[in-house]
Amino acid sequence: MAEEYGADQVIALEGLKPVRLRPGMYIGNTGSGGLHHLIWEIVDNSVDEAMNGHADRIDVILNPDNSITVVDNGRGIPVAPQKQGLYKGMPTVEMVLSVLHAGGKFEGKNYSFSGGLHGVGSSVVNALSRWMHVDVRLDGKVHHIEFGAVEKGGEIISGTVTSKLKVTGKVPKGETGTTVSFLPDERVFSTTRWDFEYIKRRVRQGAFLNPGLTFVVTDARKSDSVEEIVYHYPEGLKDFMEEVTEDRLKTYERKREELPHPEPIFFGWRDDNIEGEFDIALRWFPDTSYRVQSFANGIETGHGGTHVKGVEGVMTSILNKYARQDHISLLGEKDPNIEATDWRAGCGFIISAKVKEPQFVGQTKDELSNPEVGKMVKQGFTALFNDWLQDHPTEAKAIIGKAIEEMRHRHRMKALEEAERSKAEKVGFQARSQPLPAKLADCRTKDRSKAELFIVEGDSAAGPAKNGRQVDFQAVLPIRGKGLNIEAALSAKNGDERIANNAETQGMIAALGAGSQDHFELDALRYGKIIILTDADDDGRHIELLLMTMFFRLMPELVLDGRLYVSRPPLYSISWKGEKVYLATEEDKERWLEEHPRYDGSPKRFKGLGEMNVGQLRETAIHPDTRGLAQLTIEDISVADKTIRDLMGTNSQAKWDTLREVELHLEEVA
Repeated sequence: MAEEYGADQVIALEGLKPVRLRPGMYIGNTGSGGLHHLIWEIVDNSVDEAMNGHADRIDVILNPDNSITVVDNGRGIPVAPQKQGLYKGMPTVEMVLSVLHAGGKFEGKNYSFSGGLHGVGSSVVNALSRWMHVDVRLDGKVHHIEFGAVEKGGEIISGTVTSKLKVTGKVPKGETGTTVSFLPDERVFSTTRWDFEYIKRRVRQGAFLNPGLTFVVTDARKSDSVEEIVYHYPEGLKDFMEEVTEDRLKTYERKREELPHPEPIFFGWRDDNIEGEFDIALRWFPDTSYRVQSFANGIETGHGGTHVKGVEGVMTSILNKYARQDHISLLGEKDPNIEATDWRAGCGFIISAKVKEPQFVGQTKDELSNPEVGKMVKQGFTALFNDWLQDHPTEAKAIIGKAIEEMRHRHRMKALEEAERSKAEKVGFQARSQPLPAKLADCRTKDRSKAELFIVEGDSAAGPAKNGRQVDFQAVLPIRGKGLNIEAALSAKNGDERIANNAETQGMIAALGAGSQDHFELDALRYGKIIILTDADDDGRHIELLLMTMFFRLMPELVLDGRLYVSRPPLYSISWKGEKVYLATEEDKERWLEEHPRYDGSPKRFKGLGEMNVGQLRETAIHPDTRGLAQLTIEDISVADKTIRDLMGTNSQAKWDTLREVELHLEEVA
């Protein structure tokens, strides 16, 4: 019998309860990414003050008790009581920090540009914290208020005022600003460990995007080793691009002289009609990768948006138009046009847009959706880049020459594919550019969202994997050993050819059915989950990394959409009290033995997946109810990009430096 559904079952969540109940809606997730998002919600408010000329310094402090303190010298959150409305009489600072959709950015009178227009950032942080303490320096006084997560009647009421607003001190006349301290609630998050390296990188980005703004980051968690770093970049995006250039050239072991032009191209544009502006720095590199970093109102938009599309939408037409001018003649009448995939090879640009009323896709703000921003960027970039090409003919020819070289290579490869297709037709085979690989054991379901593809290491592992799977929705594709290092291939001059001629890579691309690079279509993906399943030893980890690199470089949208997973088979099995105990690593084995001193047997070490019987592999790595599955997520795409380049690129020193950084990070975690 169905449960009764009436008026009593319909409720309205009050105060900050919606945030506490569904934190993922506001911060993305409750893992490390969501945890660090709390910092950026507070920091972004301080950056808004700086963007509008009211602050020039922001401090971010990691305290010994694991709380975070953010200090700015902006105008200070207003403290006067509200004069009207539902919250009449409530101190404004209390309303801003404890009421959703309360803030001073809705009407646009106080901020020309702002990253937070929803009015939920600070209150969300309050809702997900054990406590929050705020000091406002205003009118020569320090105004202090405290909030906490209080338990009432068995329910946790977060954002409760535990110490009402009061004056606790004095400051010099004219000194203003806000200090916010908060302690994330461990009952909400799966981890409350701060990643200092990640925080430094994000703060440094903020300094790049706000010329003249000084950031000071302090790690005071250990009293005997306090670390303080100052970030200040007067040239903004110019400094940003210079750092990107040094890093990228070092990684690929290319000299500056090999760049198509010696200095980055830098443009700035303002449109008073929409009260918007953008800055862009771009250049082409000797490799073939296409990398974009985009920001809107100081917030990184990892998925791009209309400001990125504005640049991409006009680049192809501008380059073709310039190349076909009579006095240039880089392309003849019979030559094909340059396409987007051609000019993108080796291109990198950073764009920072600001607009009065930004529209983001979701509270996590990873994609800008304002159509007028796309129009502004298209108009401004067309005029500025066209003038630059006319004024810099030598550099323009070098850039277009690189694109033409890529275009001709693309057509050569297309001709080879056509020849192969024609040959196949002549011998009676169906002409298909990407036939499914013969070794693929596909699943039966036609519901792509439920389908899973296991990429397994070797034919010996494929046997038990095929027998242990649920054939209705699980497919298995074996690959042969350590495949192509896509990162190293892309940095080589014949990289595209190496990728196109690599049977293992092309087999995986064909099995997924969604293409790759500029031709990748997420909606065409044949499986909802792509699961890497390799041996639990060091060789298996290396193959994992090679596959992760391939997906990140050739199909980044797949990774960003959360479709890539790693299944963790055990390295050891132990028989204990009539049951099997599976242990994933050497460390797990040693820990288990220490915890069970009476065990006198010998742990069995699996040399590979092929040594496991069907039942063992099914239980530990394949069956959805019992397997150990890790989803690959990207919290900061620029950091992921650099790590992959350093770790998998051809520069030996960068590789060792990255490995050492990972080791130090693991030591800090331990």
